[in-house]
Amino acid sequence: MSGRSREFLTVVRKFCTVSKAPQKEQLVLIAIVIASLGPFLNKAFHIDDPLFLWMAQQIAKHPLDPYGFDVNWASFMQPMWIVMQNPPLCSYYIAAVASAFGWSEPVLHLAFLFWATMSILGTFVLARRFCREPLVAALLTLFTPVFLVSATSVMCDVIMLALWLGRLNFGLPVWIGTNRGAFLFQQG
Repeated sequence: MSGRSREFLTVVRKFCTVSKAPQKEQLVLIAIVIASLGPFLNKAFHIDDPLFLWMAQQIAKHPLDPYGFDVNWASFMQPMWIVMQNPPLCSYYIAAVASAFGWSEPVLHLAFLFWATMSILGTFVLARRFCREPLVAALLTLFTPVFLVSATSVMCDVIMLALWLGRLNFGLPVWIGTNRGAFLFQQG
């Protein structure tokens, strides 16, 4: 670990030591996520973002037919259901946000900042169960290059991670037998 990284972690640890009340650490994580990803709110759409955006535009027009159009993705026209190999949940989310607030990069990246924040908080909650430094685990997740790239897109990767971590954090007490009410709820 470099000297600057150690200094940064020392400052963060002094500000919020791991305690029985994690609210302070969670607020610090939210602030760090916003500070880290905020500069990318105006980032142009890239990689596979257009596929999700085109599907969202289709959903805005025809909500029950998300794959009902053709797209030129590989230098020739193909049905979207062949090109897009992801379920439409992410595009439904984009369509809902964009219909209410507009289709601009800052609006959609801000909407996806929520999922990045939930992913980091989910990592923190999970790490509290398994290690002494959950804040470090969450920060390592945030600053992993693949997370930074994915968190600045409007693709489904970070949404999937946030939902998976939420499910894992909700289900873990059930798996270890500490929350029988949640178990019954999950089975229903």
